[in-house]
Amino acid sequence: MENILLDENFNPKIADFGYATYNTGKLIDPAGIPGYAAPEICENKLYDGYKADIFSLGVILYNLYTGNRPFIEPSKKRSFLSIYYG
Repeated sequence: MENILLDENFNPKIADFGYATYNTGKLIDPAGIPGYAAPEICENKLYDGYKADIFSLGVILYNLYTGNRPFIEPSKKRSFLSIYYG
């Protein structure tokens, strides 16, 4: 979550420079963490980096709002911290 910044108008800005690349069109190299990556990245298909970042931001926002990751079955035993620390 530390890679999401807000500008003066509270618009989210993704700042993960470890995976930064100049986007000249469709990308093929997978980047990011699978649980946050867009489906086309996980399927090794060509993808639009901008749209993939929007997807990842949605996963982060879902996680912040619910305390659960969107693609796993939530459990009553699972606490918010157990998501990150097992």
